[in-house]
Amino acid sequence: MEAYTGNQPYIFISYAHADADRVIPILDELFARGFRIWYDAGIAVGSEWPEYIAEHLNGCTACLAFISKASLDSQNCRREINFAISKKKEPIAVYLEEVTLSLGMEMQLGTAQAIYYNRYRSVFAFVDALSEASTLAFCSDTPRTSQKTPSVPPVPPKNEPKPTPTPQRQNPILPPTAQNRRVGGSGITSTSTVTIGGVTYSGGGISVSGNGGTVLVNGTVVSGSAPPPKGYRDADGIEYRDNGNGTATVVGVADYAPSRLMIPSQCPRGNTVVAIGSYAMQNAVQLSHVSFPPTVRTVESYAFYNCAALRSLLFTSGIAEIGAYGFYNCMQLESVILPESLTAIGSYAFYNCMGLARVTFPRHRVAIGAYAFHNCMSLKTPIPY
Repeated sequence: MEAYTGNQPYIFISYAHADADRVIPILDELFARGFRIWYDAGIAVGSEWPEYIAEHLNGCTACLAFISKASLDSQNCRREINFAISKKKEPIAVYLEEVTLSLGMEMQLGTAQAIYYNRYRSVFAFVDALSEASTLAFCSDTPRTSQKTPSVPPVPPKNEPKPTPTPQRQNPILPPTAQNRRVGGSGITSTSTVTIGGVTYSGGGISVSGNGGTVLVNGTVVSGSAPPPKGYRDADGIEYRDNGNGTATVVGVADYAPSRLMIPSQCPRGNTVVAIGSYAMQNAVQLSHVSFPPTVRTVESYAFYNCAALRSLLFTSGIAEIGAYGFYNCMQLESVILPESLTAIGSYAFYNCMGLARVTFPRHRVAIGAYAFHNCMSLKTPIPY
């Protein structure tokens, strides 16, 4: 395998010589698939090493930086990475093993695309994933094809329920106000809170009426002939359902919820919020940014289905599973940093997120369902299937 010396786009390889036994088989496979690569075997005899390296690094179209304990200890490898970033080459970090980055290197590689070699069963499987990086496409003599992309866009399986709009209450509980006054009439009151059977209903302008042993809140029967409704909301319009074990699940959101929504770790009743329920936020077109507390363990199926304006997600360590269709058709979503606690991503989870350009995956292997990132046309990050 010879280092490329022509004038067409090529990939610059940065690696520590101590890692040659792991790096060279990867380069051999890239070379066999038609990729043009340059590495330090191409240095001409008598050349001044730093100038030659800098010249080829400056002229490359893409850069693969193989990260290991040896490369982090190598001053030359660190210089190559710094130089590539200074020249806006946006290196792809290939982690050969688990490493701890220094603060300076973490700052340098924090926004870089990353792929973890040790998560793949073979060199061939790894190169399959690596070849999907869009920045490498220009450096190949062979047109890129993918067996993972079907000719016809997939549709939800027949045994999977298709999303349906969540019925809206005819008389939704409104945001809290300072009102708490008698408005006259036979037992009809406008209030900010009311407690019935040990359950507190909050929200300004609640209309409470009593007649014949039946109590209604905004026209909904909550005492007497029918049980109280399961859901209740906080000041931001987030609706909860108690799970009966000291925990709660988010089951909906009001139209007046803020565009930048911070889901709390506790609901108004003091229960720990552990999940975002199925269909909870579907079609919530007002949401642009959502942050999750560390108590949330699961984002259930269809939770954020078709949130068309959603641009960013802030996950904290805690989430273990993103369900099927969880963020389906969130077309303005731009980047996602998945927490180290994540273990599974369901089928079609980020399907048709056409604006999604970067995904940072955990360092360990994550189970990824079918078509989880299909039709993400802007995605530059290789997916570690």
